[in-house]
Amino acid sequence: MSYPIYHSSITTFSGKFRWLSNFYASPVVYKGLAFPTVENAYQAAKTDNETFRRKLTTCSPGLAKRYGASFIQPDGFERVSIMRLLLEQKFKPWSELAIRLEQTGDCLIVEGNDWMDTFWGQCPVGNGLNMLGSLIMEIRRKNRLNNET
Repeated sequence: MSYPIYHSSITTFSGKFRWLSNFYASPVVYKGLAFPTVENAYQAAKTDNETFRRKLTTCSPGLAKRYGASFIQPDGFERVSIMRLLLEQKFKPWSELAIRLEQTGDCLIVEGNDWMDTFWGQCPVGNGLNMLGSLIMEIRRKNRLNNET
């Protein structure tokens, strides 16, 4: 399958870049459970309650996010490490999504949002750490290095 190569910045995970979103259907596994999206698995990581984790294996990513907002995060919860682990599965080398990611070239990837998430993304005024975009670009670099060896 062939995708166009992009040379400019990606500033939204919607439209033709919806596949970058954590809500995009891309099965991942966390603690032995299969989840339909990175969002579902990430929200499941926020709880030690096995019943809730199992519930998140079948619900929509939007509902998973709403559930996750009420969870008390377990001791030692490391959100960046967990997100990296899940994104590495989503963009596993040689997968369709890894190929799409490679075809973004070296463009800047920014998870632009209007819900004021300044940790994982950036808001319209440009404020935010953009950790999600940074992790995706990190995985793109890592996949390239693995492909060169």
